[in-house]
Amino acid sequence: RAAEAHQADIVALSFSSAFPQRQIPSLLQQFRLLLPTKILLWVGGSGVKRLPETEGISVLPNLSDAPLALEAWRKAH
Repeated sequence: RAAEAHQADIVALSFSSAFPQRQIPSLLQQFRLLLPTKILLWVGGSGVKRLPETEGISVLPNLSDAPLALEAWRKAH
């Protein structure tokens, strides 16, 4: 609701390696279902490094990838 209320274009989440990794895929699927399709879902952190490719979710392996992804998104929009 907050993402919609603030008219967010992107929701970014970070998962540490301390987060139970087997819970991450289902949690992300739930987030993706709750978010309108126009809002992008980006994830990063050491907890998602081995996350399988999932439609509608962009994995940013390193923090340094975030500015590049944001720049590419801005150019596309």
